[in-house]
Amino acid sequence: MNDKENIKVCLVGSSGGHLTHLYMLKPFWKDKNRLWVTFDKEDARSLLEGEKVYPCYFPTNRSIKALIKNTKIAWDVLHKEKPDLIILICPLSSRQVKYLKVSDKNTYISFWSVGIFMHTISLYIF
Repeated sequence: MNDKENIKVCLVGSSGGHLTHLYMLKPFWKDKNRLWVTFDKEDARSLLEGEKVYPCYFPTNRSIKALIKNTKIAWDVLHKEKPDLIILICPLSSRQVKYLKVSDKNTYISFWSVGIFMHTISLYIF
């Protein structure tokens, strides 16, 4: 991982309230190299104007098609961007904020891909 001031941060969440929560972390991410993964909706486009954004597909619940597309996006973004820190906000159980910080570049790809996959599967099933 790079030094604390020069890390690459990937912020992941749906548009609306989850995106707002990620944006509220601005004191942390404002001086860092960052990218966003969120839905291509009006609120996300206006809030993240000028930011590096990778759009993902919705609905994320009960949609195998979106699951497959979003898994490919996760894989592509991770291989292209190689973020040092991923902050994911998702409606999983009663815990809203999930932090994933793995310093080994070869390990984090499988952790994040599996995490996104399992989260999407859980939304599809429940």
